[in-house]
Amino acid sequence: MTPAWVRLALKDLRLEWRSRELMNTLLVLSLALITVGELSFHDLDESTIVAAGLLWLSFAFTSSLGLARSFTAEHDRGTLETLLLLPVPRGALFFGKVAATSLLLLLLQAMNLALIVLLFGIPLSLATALALAPVLLLATLGVASAGVLLGAVAAQTKGREVMGPVLLFPVLLPALIAGVHATIEILNGAPLHHVGTQLALLFGYDLAFLAVAWLLFEYAVEP
Repeated sequence: MTPAWVRLALKDLRLEWRSRELMNTLLVLSLALITVGELSFHDLDESTIVAAGLLWLSFAFTSSLGLARSFTAEHDRGTLETLLLLPVPRGALFFGKVAATSLLLLLLQAMNLALIVLLFGIPLSLATALALAPVLLLATLGVASAGVLLGAVAAQTKGREVMGPVLLFPVLLPALIAGVHATIEILNGAPLHHVGTQLALLFGYDLAFLAVAWLLFEYAVEP
């Protein structure tokens, strides 16, 4: 039997696939941010530093906006109450949201990376891509877990469209800083074990927010 959190995640992914409203908006915003950044800093010598900064800067802005709508859309449609009445644990709702959000954000990060590699002309070998994969995965999981919790909190406020990014952005800073430093090292040719400190920080960040968010989620979604 399929676990409840998997069914809930698939539900969110199906809804996004049908509308594509969120991903299209985030992709256009990412394209604008990266293009402006490339036009502004293309003449700098340290292209990998600029590229890594733009990758994570665009991710920070787009994910904060996207995660702010993780529960706002449910709240506006009136389906949040229905979800809360389902005979499943609140933890299943949380992990389903985190799983669906993580997959969408990973797809967004992959597209952003491809765009940056194309615009900056950075050689991206298979080894470099494989080294970047755990950095992107760990950072995205942490961002998604923090974002789902704070998105649930923001959905209960009057200014939820604004409060989501305001609450989320400061919380994302540790993951974003670690992601930037690790990406710079890897794009400059460093092997994965050279960014062990950043990976450990991201792993600890993920564990902390998954645990805290899972414990507090039940209270965050209560009207």
